[in-house]
Amino acid sequence: IDATDEPESLKKTVKDEGIRALAFIPLMSKGTVIGKFMIYYEAAHTFAEHEVDLAVTIACQLGFTIERLDSEEARAIAEQELRRSGDLLQLATCTGKVGLWEWDIVLDRVSWTDSLYSIHQVSKETFNATVEGFSALVHPDDRDFVSGAIERTLQDDAPYELEFRAVRPDGQVIWLFANAIVVRDGQKPIRMVGATFDITERKQAEE
Repeated sequence: IDATDEPESLKKTVKDEGIRALAFIPLMSKGTVIGKFMIYYEAAHTFAEHEVDLAVTIACQLGFTIERLDSEEARAIAEQELRRSGDLLQLATCTGKVGLWEWDIVLDRVSWTDSLYSIHQVSKETFNATVEGFSALVHPDDRDFVSGAIERTLQDDAPYELEFRAVRPDGQVIWLFANAIVVRDGQKPIRMVGATFDITERKQAEE
């Protein structure tokens, strides 16, 4: 402390703490200094090479531990948010007015949540889980409109948001609103993920 070029006021403050020698070893995390590991001595001291090596080893271990704890905390927060989102999603789909779906374009397989089967009033056993099977549920007068919207989304990355009619097995016509995003591998569309809302009551009220 006596040999350093620091101001006398700072030297006095340090020496009043009983410190006559100290070392700062930076704590690193992901290439960034996040703190310091400090070594104090009550008397003047020259740090030997083995002491420096040991101090750096301890600092590296501390930095790694802090980084791991930060990662675990971030993961725990992410998992909590995911559970919260899942709870909200389950609540939304349980109302029977919202359904989620995914279309594996490569395999031409359509996956629905249970609520979407309820909206269309079809069973998992009878539903042809392909894009053609979905198209068969669309009102005949709206099929070209829906298929055209899908094609524009896949080819031009146009937003997929539309209202259309569907026909239930008993002949009842319902109104649906759907929106979706396309997942691509480079430029190639591989999946389409979206949500469908039953807006029949709103349409009836408008009429």
